[in-house]
Formats: sequence, structure tokens, C-alpha cells
Amino acid sequence: MDKSLTSRFEESPELDKAVRFILSTVPERFPEVFSVKYSLVFTTKDSPIHYAGQCQKVSDKVRFKTGLDYVISIYKNNFLQIAKEEQLKVLIHELHHIMLDERGRPRVRRHNEAEEFCELPTHDKYSSGVLDTLIRNLSMKPGEERL
Repeated sequence: MDKSLTSRFEESPELDKAVRFILSTVPERFPEVFSVKYSLVFTTKDSPIHYAGQCQKVSDKVRFKTGLDYVISIYKNNFLQIAKEEQLKVLIHELHHIMLDERGRPRVRRHNEAEEFCELPTHDKYSSGVLDTLIRNLSMKPGEERL
């Protein structure tokens, strides 16, 4: 693999586990996510304006070759500097960008609007309610998967 790519992107089992936890805890909040193929990656690139994450719909050519519909990039340097609760909020926010069009196909992602999103995940309207449910579910029965 191209060294320039491996120096900028990393797989992250921790991100995958956190998203599995979110989706298994509140699947009703993310129905469209179950209809698409997506991948999560850590990126070491500098983020624009201190973002912690970015969800992008892939081009038709990339979709044809990989089967992916979206790639969620998490800016590792920013993400790892925030509390676990804030990390969950970032992932929740990015998952809400995944949308389907009227025919059930992946569409251009939901864009942030001023009243929907702020650089501080605590101010993100998409996170409200979801995080409380996740925190309640962190006290699970023994043997269940946890973050």
C-alpha cells in the first residue's frame, strides 16, 4: 500500500466498536445507516476548523469498485483530545449525515446548518437524547459488549 496513505489513515477497532454500540442501543434513531455500506477511518490529516469528524458520500466510481456508500473520517488528533462522552456525540453526529433519497439510494449527505451543528458536540441538536440513552445502557448486564 502507498506509504502516503498509510501515514494519513488508520483502521480503528475502537471506532467500529463505539459505532456498533450506538447502533445496537438506539437503532431506531439511525434507520438509514442499516441500508448503506460505510467505513470508518482515523485520519491524521489536520482538520478544517477543528472538526472531529467528517462524513462523505463516495463517488459512483469508488462505490462501484469498493461497494462503499460513505466514508466517515475521524480526525484523530482532535478526537482523542475530547472526553469519551464528546467522542460519542461526534460519532452520533456523523452517523446522522447518512441519508437515502426517495428511491432508497444513498444521497448527498445531510449538510450542517447553523442551528443544527456547532463545533462543540454538546451543542449538536442531533446528539440530544441519544447520548442519554447510551449512557444508561453503559450499565449493561455482565457479558454484554461495552465501549
